Amino acid sequence: MSKKLEAANDARELMLTELRGVLSTQSLNMLGYPFGSVLPFCLDANGWPVVQVARISQHTRNMNADPKVSLIICESGLNDVLTGKRVTLMGDAEKITDSNEIAEVYYSLFPEGRYYNNAHDSDFYRIIPARSRYIGGFAQAFWFDNDTLFKPNPFFGEDGLSVINHMNDDHGKALVTYSKNDNIAISDEEQPVMVSVDTEGMHLRVNAAVERISFHQPVSDSASLHQTLVAMAKKEYPEPVCG
Repeated sequence: MSKKLEAANDARELMLTELRGVLSTQSLNMLGYPFGSVLPFCLDANGWPVVQVARISQHTRNMNADPKVSLIICESGLNDVLTGKRVTLMGDAEKITDSNEIAEVYYSLFPEGRYYNNAHDSDFYRIIPARSRYIGGFAQAFWFDNDTLFKPNPFFGEDGLSVINHMNDDHGKALVTYSKNDNIAISDEEQPVMVSVDTEGMHLRVNAAVERISFHQPVSDSASLHQTLVAMAKKEYPEPVCG
């Protein structure tokens, strides 16, 4: 694997792990200046970020006037932020008009978003990347086009929901095993809940936190996903199932 493809995998995993970043939009109040604030995001079926924004917010006014935005995601928990991984996505914000499906994905990761929507009506915006810049550490910088960085998620929507419901209803012990094998702190009374799945891993809610667990190798379809989940429950890993 080339260094650039390896860096793209690292950048994508960073997005899937952090699920929060700083969105910058073109300010209407201060023309010519970017306006930034922190907010969570999920990924859509294309692997592109989706944010929930209140209609009364500065971001909504700004994006409706000029859709050009950037989103920076940084590795958390470091003493020296400059040694950490970070990726900046530059693109165009697009309001999602039929948002029921993405809303369920978003609220499964961020249930508090329902409260914010009830308090202040909000909309979901998809960030369609134009180009992305990743820094993996000192002298490790790469530009990415969309085909290199982003991967479609075949388990988005109904297909993924059936897997999630099946695991939560019938395989609670396996979810505990995944958590413990990934060194996630969990008490005997806690039951992890799967909240999302993609080709490279899954998110589990453990108590109030959402934890990312990566697969040993990517999966490509329901059969390879099932094979990997079974192997992980047995503390084994299969041979590579996709390129």
